[in-house]
Amino acid sequence: LLCRELFHIVRELLEEGHYVSIITNALLSGEIDRYLQLSTELRKRLFFKCSFHYRQLKERNLLEAYSRNVNQIWKSGASISVELVPEDELVPQIPEIRRFCMEHFGALPHITVARDESQAEMPIITEYDDEEYKNIWGQFMSPMFELKMSWMNKRTEYCTAGKNTFLFSLESGRISPCPGEKDYF
Repeated sequence: LLCRELFHIVRELLEEGHYVSIITNALLSGEIDRYLQLSTELRKRLFFKCSFHYRQLKERNLLEAYSRNVNQIWKSGASISVELVPEDELVPQIPEIRRFCMEHFGALPHITVARDESQAEMPIITEYDDEEYKNIWGQFMSPMFELKMSWMNKRTEYCTAGKNTFLFSLESGRISPCPGEKDYF
C-alpha cells in the first residue's frame, strides 16, 4: 500500500472485472480507507491478506490499530484473511494470541507455513520436527495450515497455477507464476 500508483492500478483491474489480492500489514489506515470507499461491486472482488505479525505488533503497541483496520475491512464487504506466520518464538505466546484473536476478531487466524524458498526443497523454517510442528500449530484448526502441510510432499500432477494466475511486482515489474515454477515472463 506504500506504492502511490497502486490504488489506481487496483481500481482499473477491478473495473475490468478482475479479482485483486492485496498483501498488507493492515496498518496504513488512510490507504485502507481509500480502498474501502470503492463501490460495493468493486469491493466484492477485492481481497486483503493481512499478515499478522503478532510479536512485532505487540512490541510496537500496534495491536489495537491492526485490529481496528482488520475489522473495518471485514465490515466493508471486501474479503479478508488474517494470517499468522508460525515462528518458533511465538510458541509460548500461543494462548495469548488465541485469546486476542477471539476477543478482537471472533475467530482464530489462519496459519500459514514459513518455508525457506532459497533452497530447492523449500523446507519449513522451524527447529521442531514435523509431528511437533503439526501438533503445535494445528491447535488453531486452520484449514489453510492443513492444506499447506498436505502440500509438503513433492507434487507431480500437472499444475496450471502459474499459467492461470500470477504475481506482479510493482517494484521490479516482474510477473511470475507460483514459487514452484522457475520460468518467469
